[in-house]
Amino acid sequence: MLPLRHSPDSRRTGLQRCGVIVVELILTFPVLMVLLLAVIEFSLIIINIQQVSQAARMGAKIAAETPGLGGFTDPPLTNTTATAIRTEVNRQLFTAGYGQNVSRGVTLRHTAPTSPGYAATDGVAADPQLPLMPDNAVRVTVSVNLSELTPDLLGTFGYSTADQTIEVTTTYPYEQ
Repeated sequence: MLPLRHSPDSRRTGLQRCGVIVVELILTFPVLMVLLLAVIEFSLIIINIQQVSQAARMGAKIAAETPGLGGFTDPPLTNTTATAIRTEVNRQLFTAGYGQNVSRGVTLRHTAPTSPGYAATDGVAADPQLPLMPDNAVRVTVSVNLSELTPDLLGTFGYSTADQTIEVTTTYPYEQ
């Protein structure tokens, strides 16, 4: 068999193809990077929501196990309990790898027996009124700035997490 000979035209075609590949890479690389950053950003947001949800569940469990809610001296006890819950929520989030005191606030609302329902907020957190709480229950809402938990990877592309807040509400039955 005779060896194949490359003509000057075939060499030029190969070089042109190599140049086209470089141009295609230059055009598609930014789009691929934005997609990669979006996947990373939204994955981190989902993980952070789960961590804040776990902290809210822990806070609601603490409130559900607090003796004396709904008693004669309830408003001061509810305020003290809200502060204790925020401390434990911050400890839970610190253990999860976030900074100290990352929560914006905690709201505790309860309908413990002999109580018309008291609410207390330590910091800044929403107090959702709906859905209506069942009798003899506690509801804890935890509020955290998303910028405290997640790097703002997509801020330069128009999606910033700087002003976003995660608020998670959990309701538990009162155990006393």
